[in-house]
Amino acid sequence: MGNVGRYLWDAAKLYYDVDAVKIDVLFAQRVEFEPRSFDDRHWDFDAWAVYAQLKRRPPALDKLDLFWILHHDDHGTTIC
Repeated sequence: MGNVGRYLWDAAKLYYDVDAVKIDVLFAQRVEFEPRSFDDRHWDFDAWAVYAQLKRRPPALDKLDLFWILHHDDHGTTIC
C-alpha cells in the first residue's frame, strides 16, 4: 500500500462528440475505503473536470486541447 494510502473513486463521465469538438465532463467522489464490507460511504471530496478536444483547428494550434479541473472539500481540509 505504500505511504499514500488507498484511494477509491465513484465517477461518472458524460461526453459530447460532433465534427468540430469532443467534450468530456467528469464528476467523481472519493469513497471511504472499507476492506471488510461494501464501500458505499463517500468523503466530502468532489472533483469535476471538463476536457475539450478541438477537431477543426488551425495548424498552429494542432496540439492544443483545453481542460478545467475543480475539486471541492466541504470541510476545508484540502489544500488547493
